[in-house]
Amino acid sequence: MSEAQPTPHKPAWGGILIAIAAFVIVTGGLIYLMSTIGPERLQQMVEDAGPLAPVAYMLLRAMTYIFAPLTTGPIQFASGALFGVWEGILYSIIGETLGGSVNFWIGRRFGRPVVLRIAGEEGLKKAEEYYHLVGEWRGLAVARVVLFAIWDFLSYVVGFTPVKYVHYLWVSLIVGLIPTSAAVFLGSQLGGENQALLMAGIIALCVVLSLPILFSGRLRKMMAARRDKGERAN
Repeated sequence: MSEAQPTPHKPAWGGILIAIAAFVIVTGGLIYLMSTIGPERLQQMVEDAGPLAPVAYMLLRAMTYIFAPLTTGPIQFASGALFGVWEGILYSIIGETLGGSVNFWIGRRFGRPVVLRIAGEEGLKKAEEYYHLVGEWRGLAVARVVLFAIWDFLSYVVGFTPVKYVHYLWVSLIVGLIPTSAAVFLGSQLGGENQALLMAGIIALCVVLSLPILFSGRLRKMMAARRDKGERAN
């Protein structure tokens, strides 16, 4: 991937607000569904479906990664409500790792032109910009937590780089447990009694989703200063 610096730009406030609004609307729909049908009835439906339900969920989660423009966050919430915390975490992390691995190998085998057809220019451009900030696989581990909202796009971009797949795999499985567990836990509260905790968690999640976009310019300056310091030291 080119080492050229990304062109500075202002945060896309319109895109941020639309993404947050879509997230809140879909999540609100899930809350309404859970309160109307009831979590016990939904969980019973899942149990009646047998192994088909978790398999279908994991495949759906993987597909939302491969076709990266799809909204993914509320699906994790649903897993917590339908399967419970521990099963929801397990099924979510498997689906995310499966989908992300497909993205990684698409990027590595077919390159940017094919990824552009799947992920779109804007999403890919943003992921390349953020990957330039985090650098090698150690930075990728940080990105798995801080930039979890665009991990699907980042997975394509990592495939363009020399990062080994085994490093990507371990970051996805182990570090990915942090954001995935938080989302699934919030989902397990859908339809429950502690709605204040749920709403506080959703607001906090929206704030975290916005931080990388809002502070991307400052991050670029910090990384540029660090590189310049390293070059002077050499």
